[in-house]
Amino acid sequence: MDTPERKVGPLDKVHLLINAVPPPGNEITTDMDAQVALIFGVGSAGITPFERLLLDKKAGDRFALPVEAGAESVFFGHLLCTFTQALGMVPPYTIHVSVQSVEEAPAQEVVRAMAQSSNGCGGTCGCGCSC
Repeated sequence: MDTPERKVGPLDKVHLLINAVPPPGNEITTDMDAQVALIFGVGSAGITPFERLLLDKKAGDRFALPVEAGAESVFFGHLLCTFTQALGMVPPYTIHVSVQSVEEAPAQEVVRAMAQSSNGCGGTCGCGCSC
């Protein structure tokens, strides 16, 4: 009997391949690729709009959408620093997301992600966490 593929749900560890494409005429002209791993649903404010798009996705699923300048902190929420550091660019861009894998997150990683989501990451991403 085949086991169904795991779909993204609360407290899952999700590995993503991200491609950010700047719009024509932007000062940044090069696409940025990054691999991102996150724990789904640990933010103290609930799931982010980005996480809503991930909900129930499984490995191999893809989606794309534009991210406008000024909207990234609401869209990514507590994940903003993760994406800013991984991509090395700020919006506007179109983000292409490919789900690489979905797995149960180890308890230690869940606790770490919860702490980071409420305390920031310590850098300069603009989310108020000084990243």
